[in-house]
Amino acid sequence: MDFKPYIAAAHDAAKRTRTITIVLVVASVIVFVGFYNSLDSAWMLQRIRAAYDPQSHFTDKKLHAATNLNAQSQTNEAAQNQNNETPAKSFRKDFQSSLVKAYVDSTYFIKAPFFGIVLDVNDVGFIGGIGLFCILVLLRFSLSREIKNLNFVVEESVTHDCEHESYYELAMLQVFTIPEMRGETRNRLLSIAPRIVCLLPALVYLFGVAYDYYTIFWLHLFEWKENLFLVVFEAICLIALSWLSIRCWERLSHINDIWDRFWSRLNGTKSRVIRLDNDLIEDFGTDNLANGALREVLARKMIEV
Repeated sequence: MDFKPYIAAAHDAAKRTRTITIVLVVASVIVFVGFYNSLDSAWMLQRIRAAYDPQSHFTDKKLHAATNLNAQSQTNEAAQNQNNETPAKSFRKDFQSSLVKAYVDSTYFIKAPFFGIVLDVNDVGFIGGIGLFCILVLLRFSLSREIKNLNFVVEESVTHDCEHESYYELAMLQVFTIPEMRGETRNRLLSIAPRIVCLLPALVYLFGVAYDYYTIFWLHLFEWKENLFLVVFEAICLIALSWLSIRCWERLSHINDIWDRFWSRLNGTKSRVIRLDNDLIEDFGTDNLANGALREVLARKMIEV
């Protein structure tokens, strides 16, 4: 029997999961950057405050103005073109305006890759939550299909006595899933990493929701009645994302369990006969042991006859 179509189908299911996982990571990073840049302690905002602080030498240090006499001089040609301003003062103004422009462009407006659209930072909680929810739903469906395909390959390979070929051919095509391989030691931390990625959307959204609630209910920067819809929506979305993240974690754990059982069967620690009871696996868990036991039973019957 040609098993390549089954291997290809299981591999395609794993590729779909891998693609959706990458999209999920990119979306989570974009949402996190949107939330982080809006913080009052963001680096860009700290640079602007330092640039506009009269007591700060933030911009002067860029030109080494304290030791560079030309930067403080009003007699050179550059100074004459700047209304008798020193090069240091002219640079300070240009630097301040550039910082403000960069801050507005990068903080209040988020450019979504691939789509070419620009989102306002205040819409990150709403649109970002919907986007992460949809991606997690797709990941959940993809993982379920991968489990069904993998189970089918395992069952059919046992039935047609081609477990070794099926296992190693499919295992060598995996990227995020790390099956056991003969002569190799599986890194347990790397095997857990894909499951941690499933929690990333919920953790990122929790960060944004916590900051929004902090600014509304603790700092009172915004009136909560005017943002009631956003507050309720973010709470519901956070619960939904958390539930989906946990379900995806469970699906990925189930995939690892299937691979571990498949490996145990190949390694002789679990019966290749699917219907063999667990208490008989140790004594009859391989073909040789099962055949020997059956031949003994057959020999006894022949003697009795």
